[in-house]
Amino acid sequence: MKHRLKKLAIALRDMELDEEAEELEEMIQDYYGNWLQELPQLAADLSGKFETTAKEVLQEKYKNFYWAGSGAFRFVVGITGDESFVVKIARRERGAKMNQSEFNKQMEFGGLFPRVHYHGQKYLNEDSLYKGSDYDWIVIDNVPPIETDKDLIPFFPELADELNAQNVSIMFMSSLLGRLLDWAAYKENSKKNMDFLFTNSIESYITTGTEGAMKLLEEASKSPIFRRLAMLSAKVGIDAKDLGTGNLGINSRGELMILDSSLTKDFM
Repeated sequence: MKHRLKKLAIALRDMELDEEAEELEEMIQDYYGNWLQELPQLAADLSGKFETTAKEVLQEKYKNFYWAGSGAFRFVVGITGDESFVVKIARRERGAKMNQSEFNKQMEFGGLFPRVHYHGQKYLNEDSLYKGSDYDWIVIDNVPPIETDKDLIPFFPELADELNAQNVSIMFMSSLLGRLLDWAAYKENSKKNMDFLFTNSIESYITTGTEGAMKLLEEASKSPIFRRLAMLSAKVGIDAKDLGTGNLGINSRGELMILDSSLTKDFM
């Protein structure tokens, strides 16, 4: 978003509308805050660091940020006093690829991924040892993750009802949701019948055998968001088994969001 507004400000200056351009640039800065200017150096300081060291650097040098979490390839930091955004910082090159993938996905599949407002830019300064990249960090909407299986029920009510009908504990809903999405995504991409592979993984959670597994898929597929997630997983190569608590969240408008998804091409 900020990148687009910056382009608009440049266009205004090209039209010799300097006063309007300055007002727009001030609005951008006021909206995002001064912390945005620190991100290139923050990304440089955290690049290649182990988690313990990265936490120490953040705490000692950057009062505008706080530690929010980490994965194998990215750190996540929050903004002090502003819960609207979080920043994902690449630990290494693969993390930057994941950031770029996240940016591209939210552009192509609006409404299913948190909005990426701004991303890093490669340095052209020859004196700088750290050159950065266009995606060594991204600023995204802060969407709280779903933490309990019960929070999935409003989005997949048919699946929840069928679990209840088969006397399956709701505590298994997230695990079963991921497996069912993986199964549905496979069916989108292949005509070869490999149902037994998927029913085998599901039957360890239920007592109704293959018929019960098939019924779960049938009922889950009645949910529009389930079908959309399955088709998206099939189209872009998301590991659908990951989709559940922790990797799905609910935004401020009550919409289901994919927070962190692994794409095969991110690891090539």
